[in-house]
Amino acid sequence: MTNKIILIGNMCNDIDVKYTTGETPIMVGRFSLAVARQKKGETDFIPCVVFGKACETLGQYTGKGSKICVQGRLQIDKYTDKEGNSKTSTNVVVSDFEFLSMKENKTTTETQEWDVENYTDCPF
Repeated sequence: MTNKIILIGNMCNDIDVKYTTGETPIMVGRFSLAVARQKKGETDFIPCVVFGKACETLGQYTGKGSKICVQGRLQIDKYTDKEGNSKTSTNVVVSDFEFLSMKENKTTTETQEWDVENYTDCPF
């Protein structure tokens, strides 16, 4: 059996980035993804977690309101809080993503037009 989830939605917030402790700290980012249901007007807010270079890339090029597609696995953790109560946490652990829109104020790129017929450095 496979645990795979694919979601398309808008980021509810900028990525909250933290680092693990230890000899080799790992970048960990958390964000929520607003995913519309098929029934009009209903939305789910899905907590997501992303690690390492993927976290850095998402933090650099996306932010609140960015539309992305994420792929990953559903992870359900059980833990005990400070008061001794049993709690359950559900997250999508992101393994891959695709930008469907990018945060406008983080990158400023110029659009370049190419004259394909007169381009001489083309390898084919």
